[in-house]
Amino acid sequence: MRKTLIAIAAITLPALQPAGAAAQEFDSGWRRIAPAALGDLELNGGGVRLNNFVLARADQAREGQPVALYSFSATAVKQTEARRSVRVELVGVNAEREPTVTAALVFNMAATQPNRTAMDTHRFPVRPADLEATDAFFIRVMIP
Repeated sequence: MRKTLIAIAAITLPALQPAGAAAQEFDSGWRRIAPAALGDLELNGGGVRLNNFVLARADQAREGQPVALYSFSATAVKQTEARRSVRVELVGVNAEREPTVTAALVFNMAATQPNRTAMDTHRFPVRPADLEATDAFFIRVMIP
């Protein structure tokens, strides 16, 4: 009886997992990056190279406005003939480990030829003082 229950659980439990729990082609895990090193970062995995990470102000400074528009962008180079969908998540934290900024990029590279380049940009509002207080960035790359 016990062996039967274990066998049934082994068959049915994977089917009950949420969609996000499925195996990934590549998951870099969260990596800590110093703010000054973000532009020099290069990540490779799952047949994709990511680089040219930029976090910059996207609008003109306006006197008296508490928030400003910033953009987070990166470049992806597909190094395989297989299709790739890439998700990049960025979280900034201050010295007290409180989040200061969050951003995400998604690359969908459907072309079948290798060495295809794609660029994505995410624009978001943030208080400049919060961004200046960012002590570290955590970045994660996932390729399903």
